[in-house]
Amino acid sequence: MGHIKSFPTLESHYSRKDTTKLYLEENLNVTKMYKLYVQKCHNEWKVNPEKLSFYRSIFNGEFNLGFHQPKKDACKYCEWYKRLNPSDKVHHEEEYNAHQTRKVQAREHKENDKRQAQAQSSYKALTFDLEQVLTTPWSNVSSLFYSRKLSTYNLTVYELGNKEAQCYMWHEGEGGRGSSEISTCMFQYLSTLSGTEHVVLYSDTCGGQNRNAGFSAMCLHAVKTLPISIIDHKFMESGHSQMECDSVHAAIETARKKVPVYSPEGYYTLVRMARRNRPYKVIELGHSDFLDFKSFSQHTVRNRTKDTEGQTVHWQKIKWLRYTKQDPKGIQFKYSLSDQPFQMLQVGKQETRGAHAIGPKKMHTGPPGITAVKKKDLLTLCTNGSIPQSYVDFYQSLQVTQAE
Repeated sequence: MGHIKSFPTLESHYSRKDTTKLYLEENLNVTKMYKLYVQKCHNEWKVNPEKLSFYRSIFNGEFNLGFHQPKKDACKYCEWYKRLNPSDKVHHEEEYNAHQTRKVQAREHKENDKRQAQAQSSYKALTFDLEQVLTTPWSNVSSLFYSRKLSTYNLTVYELGNKEAQCYMWHEGEGGRGSSEISTCMFQYLSTLSGTEHVVLYSDTCGGQNRNAGFSAMCLHAVKTLPISIIDHKFMESGHSQMECDSVHAAIETARKKVPVYSPEGYYTLVRMARRNRPYKVIELGHSDFLDFKSFSQHTVRNRTKDTEGQTVHWQKIKWLRYTKQDPKGIQFKYSLSDQPFQMLQVGKQETRGAHAIGPKKMHTGPPGITAVKKKDLLTLCTNGSIPQSYVDFYQSLQVTQAE
């Protein structure tokens, strides 16, 4: 049991909010863990190892662990429905059919917006998503499995009209992966568009990253300060959020299997080379680039609970948000992607008393850093040769935040 506990774990990228299950690195499995356990028994502990069947029974019975897979989690609702007995299926049939209808609607909308983006230069349609955490160092050296690693993040923006992809990348010593970081990446992307009047965003339903007041504040700020007139944000159905940007992440995962990666800079280079034709564009971000849209939302989204009809707004059920230059103090929204009219949420003022538009402030005054225990593990890997000498200066330079 102690050996299994010695492996660092990660939260699920796609279902952090509704599961306590933790994940080990995707290049591990129970058989490989058992082989490492046998090596420990023979070389360090000087004891006879238990059998693989016993090790596996402990893993399955005492731990809520899985192995990190570079794919979307399966739709938990659909899997649950499939396991129901016939009478229970009848009871939940209406709800299940509505779920399937929303799935189809989202995919049809995305295809229609793709066609319009291909036909109209002032219209942009795109998908965006945060890739699963990329850890460094990355190789098959056995000592790495027991060590904490540095996380690198990649927010991918994929334009449906021309199939171009941009990857906004940074490591955890420079920033986290919350709503402000995601909003900063998307604002940077929107700021690069010229001649674009209407932008349609597609994303999954992750509330902590892109369906929240901070992201809405960014969109309001964008239509107010940029040439863009309309931003639509449409959400894929939960459990069925496969999008074109997933192909970028798959290409990165494939490229990573071929080479070891010892630093975030290695990932930046790997991503640039992951697609031979029309290489992905990488935008490297540091702590000074991130804007605090979460705090900014306190000034721009003062009302987020009642619409103009006095009805409670259920943010987690919203499927379509619209922001317009014509009304930069209001958010239109729908609970479905049907032709029903938009409802309206008046969020409040966006100006200071002097009538000057306020903007988001920088999120950090210096690098947020990593934990002391993580830096200790990384420097140990430098000392024992798991990380080549040429990378030592980078790991030594990482700032430390408060310990875990």
